[in-house]
Amino acid sequence: MSIAGWRVHFTRRELALPREVTPLVREFKAAIDTVLAEAAARGRRPTVTAVERFLDIPHATFHRRYADLIDARFRPRIPAPARPAIPREPSGPTYVRKPT
Repeated sequence: MSIAGWRVHFTRRELALPREVTPLVREFKAAIDTVLAEAAARGRRPTVTAVERFLDIPHATFHRRYADLIDARFRPRIPAPARPAIPREPSGPTYVRKPT
């Protein structure tokens, strides 16, 4: 924490607000779990935007006030992206044209 004039600047996000388990936080955790389950059922990758739409709150508000929920509960549970298929060499014979 640094003090410049009369303003206090927090240098680390987790120092700003201690997180208590309130009914609102429980609702957000349940929404995160629901979005993760729906994405898994559809075979899609879950996004933070889907959680925001589910809760009907603005993007900036969710990131400003609940970044700890995103980092601790949502991001670790996102599955890794699928790797693209590696092209293989043709398995059949290769025909080369003979010079005439």
